[in-house]
Amino acid sequence: MDIYDDMNFYLSPDKFVVEPNGQEKCDFLVIDRITQSISGHAAKPEELAQVSPHRRICGILGAIKLLAGHYLIVATHRIFVGVINGQAIWRLAGFDIFPYIPSSSHLSEVQKVQNDSYLEMLRRTLNTPHFYFSYSYDITHTLQRLNGMPPEFLQMGLLERADTRFVWNGFLLKDFQRFDCRKFNLPIILGFVSINQVNVNGNSFTWTLITRRSVHRAGTRLFCRGI
Repeated sequence: MDIYDDMNFYLSPDKFVVEPNGQEKCDFLVIDRITQSISGHAAKPEELAQVSPHRRICGILGAIKLLAGHYLIVATHRIFVGVINGQAIWRLAGFDIFPYIPSSSHLSEVQKVQNDSYLEMLRRTLNTPHFYFSYSYDITHTLQRLNGMPPEFLQMGLLERADTRFVWNGFLLKDFQRFDCRKFNLPIILGFVSINQVNVNGNSFTWTLITRRSVHRAGTRLFCRGI
């Protein structure tokens, strides 16, 4: 099941609303900023009927709770890497972070400094130029493993069937693992993807290299030493 790749993001005092673009019939994802509840709707909430989108996004990366409260993380920019089996592969090139609670006045001065520090660490991590994803192809599994899977496996959402060892935003998406969210969840891997067209003796072929770092091999020591 493919994931929505182009969406309008609406921002209201009490809701985040995500609307897929270019879809004749689609669901809207509504996130309550007060209760943190997540639900799918068949129509746009009435209070947003005449409101212009806050911005366009290309994926939902999840949500995280820090000292100030919950934050929604969305993908805003991507770079085309190449095609595998007719499916596009992308690299994450931009993101945005939206607080559920817009004010941090409930925090002490020490907590505000700590919360800002956590946000900076989050931004620094997401700015790593090695996060990759696809809206229609599972890059968490090897091609050999995918070829051995039953047809019903391929009908599952990308997050549902993903190898959790290589989904680096799995924790961020844990509250979005619902049936009505499955076309909005965008799993990402950390690693390297290279897709190249080669011509040898008049014969043309494409070779692809994908490396994936396990979420269980994170940290300064392992990053310095390598995969």
